[in-house]
Amino acid sequence: MGNTAPTPQAPTGKPASVQSVQVDTDQVKRDSEFDDRPLYVLYGAPWCKYCVLAADLLVKKQKDHCKIGADYLREALDASKTKDTGTIPQIFSCPSAELLLDVAGKEPGALGASAHGAVKASMCAHIGGYTELAALFDAEGKTQKA
Repeated sequence: MGNTAPTPQAPTGKPASVQSVQVDTDQVKRDSEFDDRPLYVLYGAPWCKYCVLAADLLVKKQKDHCKIGADYLREALDASKTKDTGTIPQIFSCPSAELLLDVAGKEPGALGASAHGAVKASMCAHIGGYTELAALFDAEGKTQKA
């Protein structure tokens, strides 16, 4: 018996199999127009006034976003080497909401877990708090009007 890698197992304990995937090229074309939309990740708490204001602003601006509890913020800041301001909310902009939505799947909490992983992997830009988010959207509005 030589050293061999274990066979990957599916959650049921049965060997994992490769499945073919059919791609709807028309759907891919429709989705491609959304590929550059960022996913905003808001670390905060429901009792925090500025967290609620930031979430309301994201909804008002029709931005893809997910909310993650402040309990996970320390882990995200440490892993991404982002300076801790000691305040919430802390907001990150992750590339391609579509990509993260596809990776996450439909399970409850999956998008937050996928987005949290992206923040920890330094794939996302740190925006700051509510004030910085509002200033970002104000600047976007001014450049779109020009």
